[in-house]
Amino acid sequence: MKHSGQVDSTLYHGKQTFKLQISASSGSPITHLPDHSAKSGDHWTATIDYEQAMQMFNNTGNGTFTHNAKYNETYQLLKMDQSGGVMDNTAEAVFQPDPGSAWYNTPKEIHGLSVFRQTEPSQWPLKFTFKAIAEFDSTIRTITEEKTINLNF
Repeated sequence: MKHSGQVDSTLYHGKQTFKLQISASSGSPITHLPDHSAKSGDHWTATIDYEQAMQMFNNTGNGTFTHNAKYNETYQLLKMDQSGGVMDNTAEAVFQPDPGSAWYNTPKEIHGLSVFRQTEPSQWPLKFTFKAIAEFDSTIRTITEEKTINLNF
């Protein structure tokens, strides 16, 4: 699943973190990218470079075929680091502004690629839960949204 969006924040100077967590009703996350970004001046550069041959179901789950998944994207974030990975059966992206900088009201573009494994076609449709968590000093705000995806094999 390729996902992107925008964070609009009114956070100010202080310890700030924004997290995006994605989990599925059945199926397990196996990869979340980018897992890190590299700083140069005021910019952090993140790269998503993914390629994998995936066994997929068809014929109502009675057949399989190979899908060669491939995705590549490089982008920059201004004064914000992005990292991510899979923890506790959840794909997670973490965004942190450079120390001493703030997001103010400047929208920040976010990008990611999460790969989930589902080996039982009878478990469809899948319900994905997206949780956005904003932390500012000791204050935590959370927004949760669920999306159901139903694929016909």
